[in-house]
Amino acid sequence: MTGRWCRTSMRRVLEILINNAIKYGDSGAVKIVAHQIPGRLLLSVHNVRNPIPEDQHDRIFEYLRRESEPLVGTGWGI
Repeated sequence: MTGRWCRTSMRRVLEILINNAIKYGDSGAVKIVAHQIPGRLLLSVHNVRNPIPEDQHDRIFEYLRRESEPLVGTGWGI
């Protein structure tokens, strides 16, 4: 795909998404998919197991939100 990308930002976002998929998954595979549609690049990162519970779907993108105390630590809040 041709585009203008901020390499640093793109790398940071991918690292965060991949690390979260590993950290919050249950040691299963992590799947990374890129799709191109006219004018857009869609990236998705999935841990194959341990999905986010449905009752948390509305809250997962709240700034700096964490669901479980044992995982408290530093992070970007994404």
